[in-house]
Amino acid sequence: MGRIVTFGEIMLRLSPNGYYRFLQNDQLQATFGGGEANVSVSLANYGLDTAFVTKLPEHAIGQAAVNNLRYFGVDTSYIVRGGDRIGIYYMEKGASQRGSVCIYDRKHSAIQEASASDFDWDKIFDGAEWFHFTGITPALGENLVEICLEACKAARAHGVKISCDLNYRSKLWTREQARKAMTVLCEYVDVCISNEEDAKDVFGIEAEGSDIYGGKLNNEGYKSVARQLAEKFGFEKVAITLRTSISASDNDWQGMLYDGKDYCFSKQYHLRIVDRVGGGDSFGGGLIYALISGYTTQEAIEFAVAASALKHSVEADFNRVTVDEVESVLTLDLSVSIDPHVILEVRMCVIDSCVNYRYDLLRSFYTLFVPFIWHMRSDLIILHAPLVVDVLVVRNAQRVHLHVLLCKLDVLALIELLDELVRAHAV
Repeated sequence: MGRIVTFGEIMLRLSPNGYYRFLQNDQLQATFGGGEANVSVSLANYGLDTAFVTKLPEHAIGQAAVNNLRYFGVDTSYIVRGGDRIGIYYMEKGASQRGSVCIYDRKHSAIQEASASDFDWDKIFDGAEWFHFTGITPALGENLVEICLEACKAARAHGVKISCDLNYRSKLWTREQARKAMTVLCEYVDVCISNEEDAKDVFGIEAEGSDIYGGKLNNEGYKSVARQLAEKFGFEKVAITLRTSISASDNDWQGMLYDGKDYCFSKQYHLRIVDRVGGGDSFGGGLIYALISGYTTQEAIEFAVAASALKHSVEADFNRVTVDEVESVLTLDLSVSIDPHVILEVRMCVIDSCVNYRYDLLRSFYTLFVPFIWHMRSDLIILHAPLVVDVLVVRNAQRVHLHVLLCKLDVLALIELLDELVRAHAV
């Protein structure tokens, strides 16, 4: 198996601790990340030979970025050194109804001021099998469009597969600039990764009768978007990520992979988010791993989505998981039915726990629902914190979110819900 090359910008990320707002305390956590670097780290964690290409200054922070990549086993030998600064972004994680805040400070970074002569693509692609970049990199300037184009031409000449995540960023360029550049670059791409918003923003492609910004797009709409992208550029495969945002803390996550013949949808995961930055990159890394390893279309999309689901539980940009951990998610049995007798037993535990303050029974409540937590039931998902049970019910595409504070004896809604579940599953 040949080397996988990614090209882009790695940045210094500064974030408040936990879910603090900017400057709510006097500390910022310093980590590194960036679209293509995140993909390289994922692939290295899966045991593949991967190299990241960029330009970084020679000072201590630039070296720290290089060392961070080396820690994960990423080949940094093609990183060009020079320039004055590394890009920075400030990231404030969102929670519940408060969205995340991202502030870029990346102008005049070493990679943004790089020139085509900095990179010897024939040398870089010697022995390589795959090349990956995102739409963020050419968005950094006309010089990066030229560099990406030279890289794509060299990759094609060396018989290297090319993947691209469209990843439109309105803070970096306009739709018109993106469309002009990506139309040229995508002529060289074999595997395209997108979502419905990116397809619309970059290429004006959307499904008829859909409202992508309002979240109104069914499976046929996703198929239409993938088919139009493939027909426009001749992509071998088109992957679409499907995210439903319930809040900043809770998302539903799924994916679809079109191979020119079949449209394969993955399982859907309900995510309680720890850190969503890098979620799309972890999907790209999982997809590349699966395709280069010979997985079928269905297997590939399942692996990519499961890998990305795990990333949402990991702090910072990099997806620190292994193939075994991804496969452990894939082997969970999602077909388990709800036993009404168990629900009745839970009902009694809830009553006794709240009315009599029996926290030993509350512990039993958690134990009884562990199978449903791990199986990520689509009709009943239980997520919990100390003295709080968070019940999420999906019924007829309508979502009812009930917060039951056990310590305040507010259990009537939960008891009524459990009674409904007993009736629904008593057949």
